[in-house]
Amino acid sequence: MADPERVSCQVRDLMYLHSMPLWRARDTPQRAFYRLYKAFCAADGHMITYETEYFWRHPSPSWATANIPDPECEDPEQYAVMASLAEVLVESFLWRLELGLRRSDSPIMNHYKKPPPYVPEICPSWTAKVPPLKTKLVIHPEEDVYFDSPFHRRNIYMATGWFYTV
Repeated sequence: MADPERVSCQVRDLMYLHSMPLWRARDTPQRAFYRLYKAFCAADGHMITYETEYFWRHPSPSWATANIPDPECEDPEQYAVMASLAEVLVESFLWRLELGLRRSDSPIMNHYKKPPPYVPEICPSWTAKVPPLKTKLVIHPEEDVYFDSPFHRRNIYMATGWFYTV
């Protein structure tokens, strides 16, 4: 798993990079997904939130959750975590859409306006073929409250509240 101290020290630098138009223009969904994976493995909730919001703020079709490429991992733990991560990302985006938020909206929106219809986010097709782990994997043992999520369906335990922020 990722080293929490290393991931934490990268947060400030990534926040600067996220604000640079050239870096944003050259960034890809795959890179953002791997940064999210690294933050998840390090149990860095703040970084999970930043990367989830960053991914959300890219409304172009190339950044659709259905287009997250298959990492084709040989390690079953890594593959299960990445598949679950893609699915929880979709669930958190659907939650935002149901709240009336849209990926193309500005961060500050008029909460009185009626939100336009939306096309629901869908999971990448490769996630359906990834089986649950045979043994329980606990990412953040200090947490003691877990809710049903794609992670739990694959025998992976970590709180997922960091994905659900607005």
